[in-house]
Amino acid sequence: MSHPRLSCVVNFRRPPAFHWHMGIVVKRTYQIVDGRCNLAQRQSALVGRTETEVDETNTRDEDDYPHKPFTDVILHGAAHTGRREASELVASIEVGPVGRRVRVHGDRSVEAVRGGVVASFSKPRLFSSVPLTHARSYGGFDSYASSMLGDETAELCAALGMDFASASRFTYPRNARGVGFLIAVDPERAVGTMVPNLEDPDDPVLPERLLCPAADRWYEQPIPGALDSILLSDFPRSHFFNAGPDLPEPVPTLREIALGAFMAGDLRPRALLEPPDARGANGAVPGLARLRLRGDEPVRLVHLHPNERELVFRLPGEVPELRLQPPGCPILELEPALDTVYLEPDCDSVSLIWSGSLQVASRYPPEELAQVEHRVRWP
Repeated sequence: MSHPRLSCVVNFRRPPAFHWHMGIVVKRTYQIVDGRCNLAQRQSALVGRTETEVDETNTRDEDDYPHKPFTDVILHGAAHTGRREASELVASIEVGPVGRRVRVHGDRSVEAVRGGVVASFSKPRLFSSVPLTHARSYGGFDSYASSMLGDETAELCAALGMDFASASRFTYPRNARGVGFLIAVDPERAVGTMVPNLEDPDDPVLPERLLCPAADRWYEQPIPGALDSILLSDFPRSHFFNAGPDLPEPVPTLREIALGAFMAGDLRPRALLEPPDARGANGAVPGLARLRLRGDEPVRLVHLHPNERELVFRLPGEVPELRLQPPGCPILELEPALDTVYLEPDCDSVSLIWSGSLQVASRYPPEELAQVEHRVRWP
């Protein structure tokens, strides 16, 4: 009988100096029972690069993604209305001092366009649950605008084997997977199109904001309301990897700044060959990756559990002891850091992913890395 892989040794380069490091990543899963986190009988294995899912219900990095400067808080789940269906609600997540709110609407569409702008949405339908994913948030690719206005860079990239939409300037930089991002070309075509189910209450998807005036003014549009992971290609992560879209000068006020994903000075233009910023390693949505958490914080989830309107508990507070022994070296103790809090309220489950590392002289060849011994001890 095979056992789930709960820990592993990693060898990576850590920004900003990009010295080589070696470390341990370990995962532990708990069941939420009566407001407490109990060790789960069935532990969730570390998710590797080949096992990550990218679909409407779940998007995530591999669990052993190294050198996160802050703790990611990621929710894989849905907003729930409880016993009665609703057309709208506000869900929220709080883990210690970090949190986000999401306004959730039932399915709706563009009802009318007048004077070149969207005038109204249809009445939202009743719902019992809505996945809190980027696919249900503002974003997407406007293929019509691309064909009408021309997309030379995307065409060149497609000729080189890249995905056309990924390279297009008519793909919403914050969220390529969403709905509603339309350039104001032939605005009447928007009638009948789907409107996002999710929005940030402080940056709402209003009828007059649905159409983007021009592709290079994408930053004026609403941010996604999702709570799952963002992709490497999504702004703001893309900006930290020097692959983000251009921004005007002076830099406009962005919702991401208010949520703590940036300081104003971070939005300076970045050169393509400039060393990436370590914050690109964080995959949580803005607002849920801005501090290093300890692992004993209180958690409050509202409208995020199928049976409980409000779910309140505290993270378990168990910190692992991490020990590493490369071949021919003494046992080395590593300082643990909490990298990810992965919440699955529909399963009454939460997984914590910890890591610790130390600087080494160079990259270890695979055959030597396989000989590195590691030990994890829990209190």
